[in-house]
Amino acid sequence: MARPVKLFYVYAREDRPFLERLEQHLALLQRQGLLATWHDGALLPGSDWRRVIRQQLEQAQLILLLVSPAFMASDYCYGVEMQRALERQRLGQAQVVPILLRPVVWEGAPFAHLQVLPANARPISTWANQDAAFAEVVGGLRRVIAYLMEQEDQRVYNRAQQHAYRKGSSSVSTEVLISTPAALTPTLLKRAIERYRKQLRSYEGFATHELARRTAFQRLLEETASAVNLKLIPEQTLPNGLRPDGVLRDVNEFFIRGLWEAKAPHLDLEREVQRKIEAGYPLRNTLFENSRRAILYQDGQRFLFNLDDDSELRDLLTRFLTYSEPQIARFEAAVEEFQDRIPELAARLLEIIQQEATQNRAFIAALNDFTTLCRSNLNPQISQAEIAEMLVQHLLTERLFRTVFDNPDFVSRNVIAAQIEQVIRALTSRAFNRQEFLRSLDHFYLAIEEAARSIRDWTERQRFLNTVYERFFQGFSV
Repeated sequence: MARPVKLFYVYAREDRPFLERLEQHLALLQRQGLLATWHDGALLPGSDWRRVIRQQLEQAQLILLLVSPAFMASDYCYGVEMQRALERQRLGQAQVVPILLRPVVWEGAPFAHLQVLPANARPISTWANQDAAFAEVVGGLRRVIAYLMEQEDQRVYNRAQQHAYRKGSSSVSTEVLISTPAALTPTLLKRAIERYRKQLRSYEGFATHELARRTAFQRLLEETASAVNLKLIPEQTLPNGLRPDGVLRDVNEFFIRGLWEAKAPHLDLEREVQRKIEAGYPLRNTLFENSRRAILYQDGQRFLFNLDDDSELRDLLTRFLTYSEPQIARFEAAVEEFQDRIPELAARLLEIIQQEATQNRAFIAALNDFTTLCRSNLNPQISQAEIAEMLVQHLLTERLFRTVFDNPDFVSRNVIAAQIEQVIRALTSRAFNRQEFLRSLDHFYLAIEEAARSIRDWTERQRFLNTVYERFFQGFSV
């Protein structure tokens, strides 16, 4: 599924009851993951409200103007937020939709050229059944959201195409796709633990609280994690809203490899762990510690460690930092297995394309049409060799664009991709069987798809897929 569309409300405080009712009617879209709304009611005490509002307005894809007499009279709504919203619409950065709440003269306003909701331009407050008015508004917004998601899908696919097909796209990706663990050698662990003990001793007598001891353990984890190509990110908020003291990720930050939660030495660690479990902490690879004892959960199994004992601390670090969830392990094994095969398969596809380009009339015609489209939409100077490489890369990755984003129409809705599919249908019209050719890659595709499901953030999935895309073809060029 694509990431939710970000919605920003421009409204006057007097119209807050209307906003709250609209939020109720939009709840289903939010539950379906299609929409994420924001208004100034979400501001935290003490925050720089102007900066936060400006930041949210700049990030929004859909901006609603809740039009009323109070809105028109508000210097900030009308003179600041609305003006910036309309400017972003002119630049193609956002979609602005006026919602008529209460009767007011709005003809001649800067937004008067925009289609309003409700569609009959009848303010919501004048409806006998206001729920019906809100339902009509939501129906219109649902169409806008579908349009914005389709546009985003096309931008993602086009970026991947242009990034991979431009000159030099076959060079080795600078992003590491897998994190092959190096060894946590006894010498490395011994020195790291010695530094940790020394830091703890420096706190004796004046710093026994959680923060000081957490800092020492955090440094220990950071040092040892980096030795195995992992990164500890302090206090990163998870997709479910939890905020552990540390999130262990691989160096490219695609996958969560573990969680760390620190507690003060005087607290009952067992009780604190139970509270975290009840709060929803996952137990796939989660470490709880209070600088004296540690409880490690891996796949639901529980392990206890005495942190005053160097050998047990060494065992804890080794177990925590070298653990890999089954789907990640399968993914890494698949990448290792197939990395050398992709150039060979791509070269074989290229031979088939070159052969059909001389013998298959339907393919020749479709290829010529596609070349014309690419030269008008991507690059006027694109060569036949680069066109052939586009076909090869699309054939090998089209499935991933559909499955990683959980959208069967992800590719077909894109103009370039849809045209490529027409060319490929012509390519397969004689003897070439696409499914048969790609069957040997099923294991690789399944491993990527399974690993991608653990990445909740849509943007991170996009970056993950772009990196996979590059690594597919690092050894292949026409």
